[in-house]
Amino acid sequence: MGVMVNAEIRIIEEAGKQPSHGWQLRLTGVEPGSPADIAGMRENDLIISLHGWPTPTLQELGRAIHEAPLATRVVVSRAGELLEFPLEFER
Repeated sequence: MGVMVNAEIRIIEEAGKQPSHGWQLRLTGVEPGSPADIAGMRENDLIISLHGWPTPTLQELGRAIHEAPLATRVVVSRAGELLEFPLEFER
């Protein structure tokens, strides 16, 4: 995929409930010419899902990459906006 990621804890706040936490993956780098770069992913994007599978941890991202077809879609959050990109792997 051609990305470097950092696992972060995020705080989840819902009205009327105690705050909880979960994991998220933030891109810390995108390799030039990689599938992620070609798709339009950028540093600081949060990876939300790959091929429809949630990817809050490195293990889940690895599994999604391994099981996804060569042509799939990735959803990222950028500055609070959800964006969906076509993603093509080279295997």
